[in-house]
Amino acid sequence: AELARRLQSGLLPSLSLPDPALCLRTRYRPGQQRALLGADFFDAMQLPDGTVALLIGDVAGHGPDEAAVGVALRAAWRALVLTGHGPADLLDGLDRLLLWNRPSEEMLATVCCCWISPERDQVTVALAGHPAPLLAHAGRVQVAQVPSGAALGIYDHGCPREAGVLEVGDAWTLLCYTDGLVEGHRAPGSVERLGVDALVEIAAPLLAAPGLDGALDQLLAVVQAGNGGDLSDDVA
Repeated sequence: AELARRLQSGLLPSLSLPDPALCLRTRYRPGQQRALLGADFFDAMQLPDGTVALLIGDVAGHGPDEAAVGVALRAAWRALVLTGHGPADLLDGLDRLLLWNRPSEEMLATVCCCWISPERDQVTVALAGHPAPLLAHAGRVQVAQVPSGAALGIYDHGCPREAGVLEVGDAWTLLCYTDGLVEGHRAPGSVERLGVDALVEIAAPLLAAPGLDGALDQLLAVVQAGNGGDLSDDVA
């Protein structure tokens, strides 16, 4: 239990930002296999120039090996961000770390990395096999239109990846999540998965209302109710 607690704190730290113009809120819900340690992870930090870097990721599987790889990826992300690596180099570095540290060739991971500009009007997003964030902006909620590269660990010698830049103005919300949120069922007894389109429909009125805490709690409640109980996979 102590090992699990320490690993989980290495995956899911308590986060805050010093800029009052940004409101950061996080949630984590373990899947049905609660006895198994999950491997979803997230992080955020503000850099000296005012840029805010964000990370969310998911190592496939459950257990201490997967959790340990998630902790290593999060630590490597911090090191790469702090040493000034851009999106392509950063994802390549995380890819190489996974290839060197995974206990089996079947272990993969997905990540979403974001950089919020010092002016807070631009968000750069780099994906490696991860769901694109939802962007609430100018009265609309939609999937962020950014390139999506292969997951970490797919190719032994890496692959080219690109980042996308979102012009968000001065009032916006970005919802980053792991795929457990959309892999539950659409309705109790249904075999149809929720999917991203339905998530957008659910999230639109919630993200338009004031108060992120209530919006996140209600979003999780609606998705879980549609699934007919706890989701099978972890959600961050």
